[in-house]
Amino acid sequence: MGSINTPRFNTQSILAAETREICALEILSRRLPNFDDEVEMLELDIAALEHAAFLADRTGLRIHCNMEYSSLILAPWRRLRDHIRPGVVIELVERNELLMSQDIFTWMQEIVGRVRRNGGAIAIDDVSPNALELNVIKAFRPEIIKVCSRDGLLGVRDATGARLIIAERIESREHAELARELGAHEIQGYWCDRIAGHRLGQLALPQADTHPVWVPA
Repeated sequence: MGSINTPRFNTQSILAAETREICALEILSRRLPNFDDEVEMLELDIAALEHAAFLADRTGLRIHCNMEYSSLILAPWRRLRDHIRPGVVIELVERNELLMSQDIFTWMQEIVGRVRRNGGAIAIDDVSPNALELNVIKAFRPEIIKVCSRDGLLGVRDATGARLIIAERIESREHAELARELGAHEIQGYWCDRIAGHRLGQLALPQADTHPVWVPA
């Protein structure tokens, strides 16, 4: 299969909410990047996309890769095209305020179309059911929506219908059960890595955290 983790990247497992089987991996940088440096982010995002293509080819899993809007706009298309294929999911990170610019919005619509024509899929990360993000969902029609709280899950589920929803920051069995009951199709977080680690022996296990957003009101 080759190495799942590299000196530059870790991976985190995404599980089916019902069966707890591994259905996807997300690539994560081992160090906190400088998000204000577009050149640094461009090189990091392209390296992550290359690793995503490698893992998609060798594991048969869906592989998620975060990308900044700036990277998608600045990168020559050929540098992206060579690594976008079935199984690769481009996660649009939460910089939706940039889409207030009509030029950026129009260009991103074109890039999203190119990703799909190359066989890739689109996910939108950390979605809240506010007007701007719902407009982004309507415009980009992501195959996958990711939420990180019970309120976000409820709002997105009711507003967007049958799209695949991933609940993030799942830190316990109770979080996992609640997310499933509220309609999440897949789950992601520290607890998921703990129960999936023995199936992917090289999968990195991040530190546990406490996320009260999954505690019922």
